[in-house]
Amino acid sequence: MSAQHIDQSEQTLELLFQYMYRKRPDIGSISFDMLRSVADAADVYQMDAFGERFRAHPMDLSDVVDEAALRTIGTDVETALQALGRRHSSPGSILYREKWIHIMRDANDPPVIMHKGGLQSCNLWYTYYRSVTNDLRNFGPGEVQEGRSVFGRYRSSLKNCTHCKIRADNWARAFEAAPGRMPTFGSVVSETVP
Repeated sequence: MSAQHIDQSEQTLELLFQYMYRKRPDIGSISFDMLRSVADAADVYQMDAFGERFRAHPMDLSDVVDEAALRTIGTDVETALQALGRRHSSPGSILYREKWIHIMRDANDPPVIMHKGGLQSCNLWYTYYRSVTNDLRNFGPGEVQEGRSVFGRYRSSLKNCTHCKIRADNWARAFEAAPGRMPTFGSVVSETVP
């Protein structure tokens, strides 16, 4: 193996070594740029090639890739592809984002709670729905917890309509549960590989 010039930061290499020796850091607290740096370093140093030597300490970066993919969902495709870089962009990443779009489409279509007189919704609902969906438009799975504040921010616009408040609560629960329905990036990619 030829000598490599080390371009990675100390923090990047420290995280890479933690993965090599199964000292899994909390990836939720690591920035996207740092996750990408760790994945790039694994590519640069051909960590896969060490499989035989490190059989006792196999390196599995799948959780890093899954976390990185989750963090790109709330952005537009061009920004996500730039953030992931060409090496980590693939048809799988596009399909992964599509899964999230379908999950959110379902979550953001709360079932109707019939009002007195057979009305499906009152005027209060339309104002509330429009305001909430506008704020939630670019949320990704990692930002779902912030969604609770969005639902709460507009709740007063429902005034005393208990039917709309029940529907809003159902919607908030479905929105918060959406990340749990998201498959891992690895599982989506494996579905696309023939």
